[in-house]
Amino acid sequence: MKKTIKRIIVICIVVIAIIIGVLLLIKSLNNKNKLTVDERNWINNSTQGVLNINVVNDSGVFGLNGTGVFYDFLNDFAKEYSLNINPITYNSTEPIQPLSFAKKSSVDDNDVVFYADHFVVVAKNPLIMNSIKEINGKTVGVSSLDADTIKGYFDGGINITPYETKEALSLALLNDEVSYIVVPLDYYLPEILRNNYEIIYHLSDIKYYYSLVLNDSMFSRVLRKYYNTWKNFDKYYNEEEFAIFKDNLSISDSEVESIKREVLKYGFVNTSPFEVIKGSTFGG
Repeated sequence: MKKTIKRIIVICIVVIAIIIGVLLLIKSLNNKNKLTVDERNWINNSTQGVLNINVVNDSGVFGLNGTGVFYDFLNDFAKEYSLNINPITYNSTEPIQPLSFAKKSSVDDNDVVFYADHFVVVAKNPLIMNSIKEINGKTVGVSSLDADTIKGYFDGGINITPYETKEALSLALLNDEVSYIVVPLDYYLPEILRNNYEIIYHLSDIKYYYSLVLNDSMFSRVLRKYYNTWKNFDKYYNEEEFAIFKDNLSISDSEVESIKREVLKYGFVNTSPFEVIKGSTFGG
């Protein structure tokens, strides 16, 4: 009887192992992000050369003066496959070429979207804006690239003044040429922080996108598959955003360390269901 039970147990273990093996094999065969033989051969043949790719270089968290999430992604990609990558920098006011990391107002099938962000209303001084209708009739500065988007959103309810550069737009607000500026948040974050401007309203339904614009090349195919398995976006985004706050608010390393050592206490009013306590942890 004991031998029979042992045989049954062994058979069950073998059957389970076979089933698991078959499932893993099926999963492997159906893995759309697995590199093909041609793609691996392309990588092997590319290790001795240099691969060029365009990277927007004036866009805050994602690409600014040689740093940002796009550069972090490329560094990880290059290390993964032992490739030499040459980032060719350009400004967001220039035309977007295929095989580029870009800031875009819309996306298509050849784009890999890293992040969808939104526009904000920025003022020179702090104030409370309860409704976006309060902007009607005011003179608003925008980037010339965004003028049509903003004009369509407000349907002619505001006086729009377009500016060609970030610097000109920022000075327009500083010198009271305009009442507000309406700008993409991440793109203008350094200027907002450096000039101590105030974000007074979020236009979360006007999107813009940080994307990798691909073409039909083997390089593009490998980049897309690598992105689909890349797990460092949140880590790099947080690090790059923190660096922008630190640099533009002139926070020293010693101040950062002091903040990290400080124990902060906070109070709250429990307004369930927006705030809850579960397992002795406050959240919501």
